[in-house]
Amino acid sequence: MGKLGKNLGQIASIYRANAVDLMVFGAVQHQRMQNPDCEVKQTLKLVAQSFGFDESDINALEVGYYRTLKAYVANSGV
Repeated sequence: MGKLGKNLGQIASIYRANAVDLMVFGAVQHQRMQNPDCEVKQTLKLVAQSFGFDESDINALEVGYYRTLKAYVANSGV
């Protein structure tokens, strides 16, 4: 995934970050429903591989996943 922040401006970067968080959250939730015994970190690694993210992005994806999960739970799953 390319670094587009300087080309798109700050607001677009925020929307892109939210979109990535939402895509990763959905993919992880789907994988966890299919294989509930797999740990979140391992599931994130598999999702990151399928999206083409680097191994170094896993921690950032994990933060985004838990932030989105918190919002999801706070809104009663909507």
